[in-house]
Amino acid sequence: MSSITLTNLLIGIVITMLGYLGKRMIEKLDAFEHAVQDILISDIANKKDIEALKEDVRDHEERLVKLEN
Repeated sequence: MSSITLTNLLIGIVITMLGYLGKRMIEKLDAFEHAVQDILISDIANKKDIEALKEDVRDHEERLVKLEN
């Protein structure tokens, strides 16, 4: 095996390894992105629920004030 063939083989192995590692990294980044999106969507839903509960509390406070008068 000549040195050129060995060098080409080693370069091919390195390129293959980089491709594999790049693919794994992209998969992990996609999973992380999906997790962040789920958290943001959950946060938005929770904010809507909190606002609805705040409105209910305001309504109940007004009704209590009317009853006290």
